[in-house]
Order: sequence, then structure tokens, then C-alpha cells
Amino acid sequence: MNTINSKIDYEELLKKARSEISYQKVFYNTCVKILYPVYARYVKIGYRYGCNENDIFGCIADAIYIIFKNEHIHFENFESYLRKRYEYCILNLLLKNRNYYKGQIPYDHLEDQEEIHIKNNHILFNPEKSSINDKEILKYVGNNRDNFDYYEAALINFYHLGFTLNEIAKKFNFSYNKTKRMFDNIIFKLRNVVA
Repeated sequence: MNTINSKIDYEELLKKARSEISYQKVFYNTCVKILYPVYARYVKIGYRYGCNENDIFGCIADAIYIIFKNEHIHFENFESYLRKRYEYCILNLLLKNRNYYKGQIPYDHLEDQEEIHIKNNHILFNPEKSSINDKEILKYVGNNRDNFDYYEAALINFYHLGFTLNEIAKKFNFSYNKTKRMFDNIIFKLRNVVA
């Protein structure tokens, strides 16, 4: 594995992981280390919407899958991109559960947490599935247009399609920093919905 100034060359590691099975575990474990603080922050929030620790942790596979399927991506800051993509997958899951259980019996009373844990251990990540389901976030943004302007809605749609923030900035003729601030603002709004 190449290192530059004691930093991991994530693009090189990702390239090797795509072609060599032995590097896939290294890449996965590296991603888990980066994402653990985000995971820890959302575990308690997840319980409020019927998502246990395995559900939140499972979003790591979704975030990694998105990175794996986009072979021509160049990362300005891999760790930041991975954390944002992971948080986006979690928020999508929480919004989906929030909408499903809204007005119903609290999820904790529907099934015992241990029973849920056992069920989730049998759910495997399937890279063959057609796409990552971001529909809840897209639907929420579309239904709450008074909270999101045109560029924010467009940014979410481009992000859903797999474009990086750098590529979206070029499409909008915005600076990267302006686009990143806009994206952070969207994540903040979505976070407040499920918080």
C-alpha cells in the first residue's frame, strides 16, 4: 500500500481492492475506522426510528458500494466524501423509517430488540441489487420545497446519481467550497428532521 507523508493513498487502495480480493478487507476495515465516529453518533438516534446498531452499521456497505460502482471518481478528500456519503445513507434510512412508523405504535413495542438483532444478523449486503434507495431523501426534499431552493434540490439529485461535489460544482459553475457549504446545509436540515 502506497503512503504519502504517512497518509493512506485511498485511490490506490481502492484500485487494488477492485481487482484483488485480499485488498477488499483492508479497504473495508479502513473505511470502518473512518466511519466509526459517524456510526456512534447515529446509534441512539436510530433507535427512535426502529433502526438498531446493525441497521446503522449496515449503511457502511451501502456507502462503500456507491464508491465501488463509480470507477472513474477522483476524490478531493476521500475521508470527507466517505463520511458524507455514509451519513447520507443513514439519513435516508432514518427518513424512510420515520415516514413508515409515523403515527403508529412505537417501534420498540412491536418487536423485542433481541429478536430484531437476530433477524438483522441474517440480512446480507447484496451488491447485485439495482440501486441504493435514496428515494426517501429525494421525496422529502421534493415535498418540502419551501425548505430547499432549486440548487439544493438539484444538488441532492446529482449526488443521488453518484456525482461528487467537485463535479456538481462544475455543473453549477460554483466554487467547490460554495457547493460543499450548500451540501453541508442540506445535511444539517435533514439531520434536524430525524434528530
